Amino acid sequence: MPVYNSELYIKEAIDSILNQTFSDFELIIIDDASTDKSVEIIQSYIDSRIQLIIKSQNSGYTNSLNHGLTIAKGKYIARMDSDDISMPTRFEKQIVFLDSNADYVLCGTNFSILETNEIKILSENHDDIQMQFIANCCIAHPSVMFRKSVFLENNIQYNSEKEPAEDYDLWVRLLQYGKLYNIQQVLLRYRVHNMQTSNLKATKQAKNSLDIKLDLFKYLKPSFNEIEEKIYRKRLSNLPIDLNELEVLKTINQEILDKNVEKKFFNHTLLSNYFNKVEKQLLFKYFYNRQKYKPAIIIQYLEKRKILQPKFTFKDELKLVLKCLIFYKTK
Repeated sequence: MPVYNSELYIKEAIDSILNQTFSDFELIIIDDASTDKSVEIIQSYIDSRIQLIIKSQNSGYTNSLNHGLTIAKGKYIARMDSDDISMPTRFEKQIVFLDSNADYVLCGTNFSILETNEIKILSENHDDIQMQFIANCCIAHPSVMFRKSVFLENNIQYNSEKEPAEDYDLWVRLLQYGKLYNIQQVLLRYRVHNMQTSNLKATKQAKNSLDIKLDLFKYLKPSFNEIEEKIYRKRLSNLPIDLNELEVLKTINQEILDKNVEKKFFNHTLLSNYFNKVEKQLLFKYFYNRQKYKPAIIIQYLEKRKILQPKFTFKDELKLVLKCLIFYKTK
């Protein structure tokens, strides 16, 4: 549990861990040179399971995480943030799952949002999680438990350069060592507030997340040339793509699919269906969401009409033809 100036929430977080139904654990709390009463609150506990480490200088969240990885003694390592609340049976249920599924390296859970009680249901199975990673991170960082042996044997740590998407990056890297799973129960209550790192560094998070999404495909296509990477980044950022770029994209997708047959990295049916859906959606957007129209677009449309999804209505087709004939420009 990394801590920095968490005096408002730290007691609830610690209590939720100490009150777990599975009680044989060490609670490593690493304070990153807090300037509030966080340390004083932690030191008020008399429990031999708590190991408090106080850093003399603030060195960052990821540094604390990596230090925790190196000193943790348990078979499994559970993550927890100093402003969240774990449900009493969280550890018990995660340990039962990992003990029973040796091919899984990580187990997360669904969670609810404190104050609103909104429930976040995450992808459950490994194949679905892996596909969801193409769009976003679907593992709740403070809910996870993972195998320490995987980290030790493969010299795995959090990458500070990927902050504040260091968890997303880690999950994608873990895919090469085993499966991931989300228990379909709310075992964490997550707190949202304005001082969270993800809110303070949203721009950097978006940039790093895009890099991570590209890394996911580099398992099957290690090298992208400059043009390919530019187009793929546009696609992963949901930016408009023209027909020439779409042809390049289709070629890349087919290359990835062919390699996936060999490596069996993704569920092949899910990946193939995903690429088909994306390509059809991009075609639809190309014709429907344009800034400039011209007659040549009609010919392009007729050539692609059969594979467009969703289909244009007759009214939409008529609008498209009229806009092209009058060289319509979107204001």
